[in-house]
Amino acid sequence: MGGTFLTRLGRRSVHGATHTAGTGLLLTRATARLGALRIAPVRAVLWRQIYFSGVQVVGTVAVLAAVTGLIIVVQTTVAGAGSHWLGRILVWTVVTEVGPLLAAIVVVARSGPAVATELASMRLRGEIDALWVMGIDPLAYLVVPRLVGLTVGLLALTVWFQGVAVAGGLALGALTMGDPSLLTAFSAIAAELRLGDIGQVFAKTLLFGGAVAASACYHGYRDHTSPTEIPQAGIAAVMQGLLAIFLIDGVVALGVLR
Repeated sequence: MGGTFLTRLGRRSVHGATHTAGTGLLLTRATARLGALRIAPVRAVLWRQIYFSGVQVVGTVAVLAAVTGLIIVVQTTVAGAGSHWLGRILVWTVVTEVGPLLAAIVVVARSGPAVATELASMRLRGEIDALWVMGIDPLAYLVVPRLVGLTVGLLALTVWFQGVAVAGGLALGALTMGDPSLLTAFSAIAAELRLGDIGQVFAKTLLFGGAVAASACYHGYRDHTSPTEIPQAGIAAVMQGLLAIFLIDGVVALGVLR
């Protein structure tokens, strides 16, 4: 029993390390081809990816953000915190932590499997090999615009989530609790928000987007020999993407605490 468990654990560890290395290699190779974005057809794919990853989901993210902001505002107010502490808590939670993380989770759950299954289907149908035959670099045409588009879409969604969560949370809190004084927390938020916080959120979101996009592209782009592997590619992209963003978030948090 113990030997079987250790064997499985070892295989999973090797499997995970292989996928991690493959994702990193794909990201490196795609980054070296960013100049392909100057080509019109590649830019067209980029705009479609930004629209899919960012624009199409703004409604869902708005609802999620408003409810999240309302919960934080209500709980903080019930605990007896004043507008100063409310503003500080909103910066600590919504702006620097919850906003980037929840926006990334939405993108992982929606865009990650979509990108992975699309590329896996193209690989299985031989479309990626056909691009090579036609003299078109698949990494430049397929991976680069999806990598950049998904990352840009996540950046936009993060800013959208933060704004709606703060404004919507305070407005809904003032309305539902009958306490217009909650709106004074806006000034406290402006006073608490530092340039370092903005830089941290921007860097973390870029890392989130790069990790999620690279995981999705890797699991879709690698070789597939059976139609049953297509949904498996989507599941693997979601799992690896979730693991990546939580690991990145933990590392960034430890760096900030130090």
